[in-house]
Amino acid sequence: MKKKYSLIFLFCAAISTVSLFPSCRKVPGHDVTPSGSGSGTGTGTGTGTNTITFQFSGKTYTWSSPTYFVGLNSVPVMMSPKYSTEISFFDSGLTGSIILGYEDTVPGTYPIDSFFLTMTGVNLQQTGATKSFKATITSENIHVTNVVGNYAAGTVKGTFDGYVTDTNSAKSDSVRVTGSFNVAQ
Repeated sequence: MKKKYSLIFLFCAAISTVSLFPSCRKVPGHDVTPSGSGSGTGTGTGTGTNTITFQFSGKTYTWSSPTYFVGLNSVPVMMSPKYSTEISFFDSGLTGSIILGYEDTVPGTYPIDSFFLTMTGVNLQQTGATKSFKATITSENIHVTNVVGNYAAGTVKGTFDGYVTDTNSAKSDSVRVTGSFNVAQ
């Protein structure tokens, strides 16, 4: 029960934070329609600006602005001079979201240290049991625009691939998620 309340708190905190981003874009509307076969490898760089495409369990999803809020953050890494990058997409009804974070702000391949994907019937997240999740950043040029909220502006493109935990399953099954993103704020 404690784990469930912790997850709900994290999700609500993320929604509250993203709703304050001055760089988010919003237009009413909601369309999360699966398509395709999900056989991709996450090697593209998105289909357009402010778009994320991801695949899991045999389905492909593409979320983009203006139907989705798009957020870009850069947060200081504890005990390090580095900053991390956090990318988020939330639908206007706040029923679907994806958050992806890694510890750097330059192109390269990094372990994903935070990942949450929620939508109706789906709750996938990075856990201690699933550390083989990587992001390959092909292009990144961001800067912090507000140090109080760590809001960022700039561009980031890349791919992600690996395994996360399905917290809705009785056995906390491992699920492979692949995808690509192209964000400009």
